[in-house]
Amino acid sequence: METIDLFRKLRFHWRFCAILTLSIILGSLILSLFQPFQYRTDGKVLIIQKQTSGFDPYLAIKATERLAEELSQIIFTSSFITRVSESGYRFPPSFFPSDPIGLKKQWKKWVTVNNIPAAGILKIQTYHEDRELSLMLAKAIADVLVTQGDEYHGGGEEIVMKVVDDPVASARPVRPNIVLNVGSSLAVGILLSTILVFFMDDREENMVYTEINDELNESDVPADESVAGAIAFMPTEKIKENHSTEDMQHTIPIHSRFPREPLIRLDEEF
Repeated sequence: METIDLFRKLRFHWRFCAILTLSIILGSLILSLFQPFQYRTDGKVLIIQKQTSGFDPYLAIKATERLAEELSQIIFTSSFITRVSESGYRFPPSFFPSDPIGLKKQWKKWVTVNNIPAAGILKIQTYHEDRELSLMLAKAIADVLVTQGDEYHGGGEEIVMKVVDDPVASARPVRPNIVLNVGSSLAVGILLSTILVFFMDDREENMVYTEINDELNESDVPADESVAGAIAFMPTEKIKENHSTEDMQHTIPIHSRFPREPLIRLDEEF
């Protein structure tokens, strides 16, 4: 299909495209409003590996990266979660679910950890509906890493972890991101409606154009108000076959779906 034909179909079905796109945006907006609004806390922990004389710096960086990857996985283990719950921070009694499976699922919703390559830094992010609890959780995770991390990395005094960015909570909720969700829904709606229109049957469109043309042909148009001399976009053979010169003086130009041929004048004698 040529681009001009697709644009023509989109213009003909613009109501369908608009309704579909608005429906998707409205659905996304409703789902976003029904989700709990959550604050985010960001913090960073640096992993330092003490270097001795003759130690290869490249190998030290690689070792630190590997250790950071291991710790980013350990944070999601039951052992680490238990240490956070027992770290001395005053979490509500029912904050940590008693069911181990439910606790891990909830922990994955609360916590995300990213390893910054070549830097040996763990970026910790925590999410919660309560801003203070989000901040407290991030502080507890960083504290356990710094004070009890040697029980997980096995490096002893050769490896030190230090908080380089104190946890800071966002001033406003960051989840759900309504602006991002609406923008994504708009793009999806436009793309989906374009695809559906592309595969739509042309019969309805052709029937509309035919009915309009038939009504105009059957109407009594005064000779002095005829459209003689207008340009027709129908193939020459079609005009010669179906219309006489007199009839063609009462026919308005229509946009044919067939390939265009050299333009003719309707008031020419065939």
